[in-house]
Amino acid sequence: LRLADGTSVRAARVVCAMGPGPMFAGMRANLPWWCEAAAGSLAAAGGCGGLPRLCHSSQLVRELLDAEGKSALRGSRVLVVGGGQTAGHLCLVAVKNGATAVTLAARRPIVRKPFDVDLQVVGDRRGEALSSFWAAPPCDRPRLIGRLRGGGSMAGEVYASLLRHAAARGDGELGGGEGSGG
Repeated sequence: LRLADGTSVRAARVVCAMGPGPMFAGMRANLPWWCEAAAGSLAAAGGCGGLPRLCHSSQLVRELLDAEGKSALRGSRVLVVGGGQTAGHLCLVAVKNGATAVTLAARRPIVRKPFDVDLQVVGDRRGEALSSFWAAPPCDRPRLIGRLRGGGSMAGEVYASLLRHAAARGDGELGGGEGSGG
């Protein structure tokens, strides 16, 4: 995979953790434009132990629940594309199941916050926010969810765990950047 800055990232598996995917009614897996070309080159490179070589994160749920799916990660290089909670968890699953290299690629610095939604949805204005959500036409609700999530974020515990694994392996650091809350 060639990044916008010209850097190349090589991996046996590419997981796109961008958006909730089809697990939620009315949502679809968000795969970026470059997936079609990448899928062709990954397929030409051969099989990969039963797990898909390029997929949306929602396609991995069943595979990662069984021992065979987890063992397919052992010794492989994994690229996770995304910067939110799911991306962080998938990196940890890959590391804990023996992947030799795990790369997290995100368009922006990792945003850390205690919840993956704005505090108005979990705070004292929760009822008002939920009433507005349910009053909206169903076709507008995915946009409202996107606005409340602000593009996704990672909980501090997941971020800290990724930092610990990176440090233990002697890898670089995770991008935290300005505005990365607690």
